[in-house]
Amino acid sequence: MTINKMFVLIAKAQVKDASCYHAPAQDLSHLWHCRYGHLSHKALRTLQYKKMVRGLPQLPESTTECTACIMGK
Repeated sequence: MTINKMFVLIAKAQVKDASCYHAPAQDLSHLWHCRYGHLSHKALRTLQYKKMVRGLPQLPESTTECTACIMGK
């Protein structure tokens, strides 16, 4: 254990075959809605308008309903 109570992990890195998992998104605004923990679309527009997030693209109005949000309510 180190001074700041962290444990040092000594492990060998295992190299695996390169793979990429990419799921095409039909609705870009729904994708960002899910990435930000199901943040409301109004709040996403606020992040966009005030430029609070670097790399956040211009999001169109969402056309899909989020089934996870509906079930959560």
